[in-house]
Amino acid sequence: MPPPVRCAILPPAMTRVRLLCAICCGFLLAALAVPAGAQPAGMKRVTDSKGRFAISFPIGWEVMAMNANVLAGEVTRNLPKDFFSLLMAVDPADPGSPTVVIIMGFTLPRQVSPQAFGAMISEPLLVGKLDGVTVVTEGNATIAGRPAFYRYFTAQTKKGDDLYNVMVSLTAGQDGYLIFGVTRNVPETLRKNFAEISRILETFHPIAKPGASIVPAPGTPAGSPTPCSRRCRRAA
Repeated sequence: MPPPVRCAILPPAMTRVRLLCAICCGFLLAALAVPAGAQPAGMKRVTDSKGRFAISFPIGWEVMAMNANVLAGEVTRNLPKDFFSLLMAVDPADPGSPTVVIIMGFTLPRQVSPQAFGAMISEPLLVGKLDGVTVVTEGNATIAGRPAFYRYFTAQTKKGDDLYNVMVSLTAGQDGYLIFGVTRNVPETLRKNFAEISRILETFHPIAKPGASIVPAPGTPAGSPTPCSRRCRRAA
């Protein structure tokens, strides 16, 4: 796995982001054990509790919003109230290969590139939680008309389950967003599950704060393809 890229984030903020990402990885792995449910059809729009972003999930998915206390109890009680927001959704339709998508929004002390932001959070998110992390492909893309950085990788849980993952990071001003999709690396279901993740990624939009505006980056019109829409089916 490539070494992390150092970026100019204040140490306290970096520590908080890394702590939160490490905790969220545990929630992702736990969500892989969600029992079976109804097969989803159609999409439903969801906005996080802090009003940082909106995204759509297939109807039938279990969507969970978590604040600091619910997410990690005493571990994150000292995080600033508005430091982050989070949504996690699980497809309960296939108990053998459930698909999980988690979205986190952060307030950063200064603007950084999507690649630097992704590198900063990838290390605490993965190290010590997953084994055999192997990058399949990574690069730049466009989501919601904004530059983004993506990384596809395979890994194993401590129990030996093979996972196929995508991590996408993007920034809008001093807001940073992480989208993480994971499913078991099972040939029979991998292509279908990542097509669903692609469909979800294409609906993501950051929400401008009052008095601020989030506009497409120059030369990248809204609705440009996400990394999954072009690469995920080939990578799978």
